[in-house]
Amino acid sequence: MKSDLPRRLIRFFLVLFFLLASSLWIFATAETIPQLIQADVIKIVVIITEAEVRWHPDLSSIVIKTIPKGTVLESKERIGDWYEVVIPPNELGIILGYIHSNAVEPVIEKREEEKSITLQDKQKPQQEKQVPRSPPASPSIAKEGNFFIEIKGTYFLPSKTVFKDTYKNRWMGEGEFTARVFKFIELWLGGNYYRGNGKLPFSDEDTSMTLIGLVGGLKFKAAIGAFRPYLGIGPLVYFYKERNPIGTAKGNKIGFIGQAGINFFFSKSLFLDCSLSYTRCEVQPQRVKTDLGGLYGGIGLGFAF
Repeated sequence: MKSDLPRRLIRFFLVLFFLLASSLWIFATAETIPQLIQADVIKIVVIITEAEVRWHPDLSSIVIKTIPKGTVLESKERIGDWYEVVIPPNELGIILGYIHSNAVEPVIEKREEEKSITLQDKQKPQQEKQVPRSPPASPSIAKEGNFFIEIKGTYFLPSKTVFKDTYKNRWMGEGEFTARVFKFIELWLGGNYYRGNGKLPFSDEDTSMTLIGLVGGLKFKAAIGAFRPYLGIGPLVYFYKERNPIGTAKGNKIGFIGQAGINFFFSKSLFLDCSLSYTRCEVQPQRVKTDLGGLYGGIGLGFAF
């Protein structure tokens, strides 16, 4: 069993690397390919106090950056009422976005208009154009950060009768880290720790079980006001050690995990997480085949940054 450990770990982390590399490659090419096929560049200037640059040409799209009045931007394409603009890269490396036409004016047009403005017009206060804005909501998904870390208390209900009768249902500790790689897709890494003591079912002798689980996968998260419902799926590796008078059995096994839950954001950075998970990982430590997985009901507190 020991000889299999390096190979299993290598396969596990190769899968995680492939998922992350594929996601980042698709994300990068999706934003850079349009630059190669656009028409002539025109310059536009922001004419309102603060203009919102969105991911897509749609008021429901997330805001990726805000631009102050007077900033000159370059645009290669206009789609309806939206200009595609080049912006300085943000923390995710995004360099393209969309800004509403009511928030800007072409630089040439503005210069021609300035020539015809009289002194009397200059003395009159200029009214800003009304730019359509999305309705305010409890914290916006675009402003709550792209990285999330949390600690969680989880109640474990083993799925197999042999495991459940021996070690009973117990609380366990869990930690998670997620990073947004797309609009509603996050890379998910996590770990949990379980230790239980019990009695062997046939001899009534003392026995103990230690489990350490490592999880990697993807979460698909939506945004509804301050709530973020999500679904997660991925592989996991269990490292186990069982000790009793019969002997000591230890090893590792790859299984899978599925998770459903919801985040509630108290603020831009603080949130509550409630989740329900199911895992499956069959092993045979001491002549008795069992499943180390089961149902997990968890509640935790997290921080977004």
